[in-house]
Amino acid sequence: MSLDSWDDGALSGCRPADGRLHFGYRDGITAPNIDWQDAPAARASDAVDCREIVVGYPNSDFPTAPFKPGPWQDFARDGSFVGLSWLYQDVAAFNRFLKANAPQAAPHVGPELAEEWIAAKMMGRWRHGSPLSRFPDAPPSTPQLNDAFGYGDDPNGVKCPLGAHIRIVNCRDHPLKFANQIRFPKGPPRVIRRGFSYGPHLEGTEDDGKDRGIVGLFYFARINEQFYTILRWMHQTDFADAYMRLPNGANAQDALTGNRADPKAETRFQVPLAGDASVTFQMKQFIRYKGVAVLFAPSVKALNTMIAVQR
Repeated sequence: MSLDSWDDGALSGCRPADGRLHFGYRDGITAPNIDWQDAPAARASDAVDCREIVVGYPNSDFPTAPFKPGPWQDFARDGSFVGLSWLYQDVAAFNRFLKANAPQAAPHVGPELAEEWIAAKMMGRWRHGSPLSRFPDAPPSTPQLNDAFGYGDDPNGVKCPLGAHIRIVNCRDHPLKFANQIRFPKGPPRVIRRGFSYGPHLEGTEDDGKDRGIVGLFYFARINEQFYTILRWMHQTDFADAYMRLPNGANAQDALTGNRADPKAETRFQVPLAGDASVTFQMKQFIRYKGVAVLFAPSVKALNTMIAVQR
């Protein structure tokens, strides 16, 4: 099939050499620490059970399908479900938003850093990758990508806003509401992410009509409890009690990926400051979902079995 939207007739892309994607953020910084050896006694405190990623080894804590022993479980073992998310990014609109709101941010951070400050508050990281939780006031001159941080000392989001992208998709040590604590006793859902950027680079605030964005692949073992739960949380932040302190907090959204077209969505993004002050931005639509699919990636053994059957 030929896709006329792209010059080469196909959806192809890459991860830029500096890791900076269309909105200017460095990508590929974090990945869950997976206990592939399945050794709970020696497991690090931040390690994720391998059953969160691969299927075929269900237990009472991770009742992944197929749960019953038999040929289907044998076939699925060591495979993963894969969520494919295809996003268009409106780079011109994003750049216009930063520029238009810079005067509102400038009194708190200075005019030279205003646009970067807004972008950082939306992501939870400065665009070169350093986390706000460790560098809340200004980006270090050299990117500091150490992922050992949490939100326990920042319950109201003064360092990293509650609506920041990385705080929603991986809330780390931020407490979930009681129902979600019961649902996720081992901590918030984790996935392995791989992806690439597609489409030509764009500078400035004028759209050139070209298609550009991100294709993300997310590997997990439980479709609803991991992939769709994270998607839901991005579009309705009712998963933790802290969000109830925000205006219309149950319907707040991820600052970057929220769907502002939802009539119930809270389109204001509140950035707390020291004391009781805050800055509020009226958010725009920066992305559009072009497609979401859940696939299954079988193991090499399963692929060899299928090849043998075909023969």
